[in-house]
Amino acid sequence: MKEIFKEEKLLSKFTNLSSITIKLPQEAVYTPGIHYSILKWLAWENINVVEEVSTFTEFTIVLEETQVDRAFSLLNNFLC
Repeated sequence: MKEIFKEEKLLSKFTNLSSITIKLPQEAVYTPGIHYSILKWLAWENINVVEEVSTFTEFTIVLEETQVDRAFSLLNNFLC
């Protein structure tokens, strides 16, 4: 990657990241605020989300490795 983008200016670099992917039912696309609710629970617990990625039936959050266990436990309690 460094070779491919060697002419570009690197703005930031993150290390030690992990992700959690939540599989959503197809009906979730019609549920207002579903992503907001997930992110709100994490914010309330002071868990920082570095990036989020969503597809039709999946929602992935990227966060620091040190926060994965807390985030997973929290989401498991709210979503299950």
